[in-house]
Amino acid sequence: MLLTRYDNGFNSILDQFFGSAFASDNVSQMKTDVVENDKEYKLDIELAGFSKDDIKIELSDGYLTISANKTENTEKSEGDKYIRRERSVKSLKRSFLVEDLVDEDKISAKMQDGILHLTLPKKEQQIPEKKTVLID
Repeated sequence: MLLTRYDNGFNSILDQFFGSAFASDNVSQMKTDVVENDKEYKLDIELAGFSKDDIKIELSDGYLTISANKTENTEKSEGDKYIRRERSVKSLKRSFLVEDLVDEDKISAKMQDGILHLTLPKKEQQIPEKKTVLID
């Protein structure tokens, strides 16, 4: 896909993930706000019920992937008899194509009040040298 210069890739890629044609249960359960400024992208991802130990953040092959896994077991106290026992397993995963737009060594994350706050500093863009194309 060709990306226009003004959106620098990130916005067009995010449109794919946030567009209704790409909505899924994981996307609707991992609601994400994305803010961009001159220096960074900020993502606020709703992960209510998960602790920071349940969450894994990976950057690989140009994709930022957030996964959250939690298993809840019902504990029984001594003398209790099970009439019914249920376990809850929550597993969410979402990826964002960031390619080489972010400085992966400076990414930071903080979990607060059920919201995962990610800060993705932008890479400093090198201004490409002008090239002259010779005509045969």
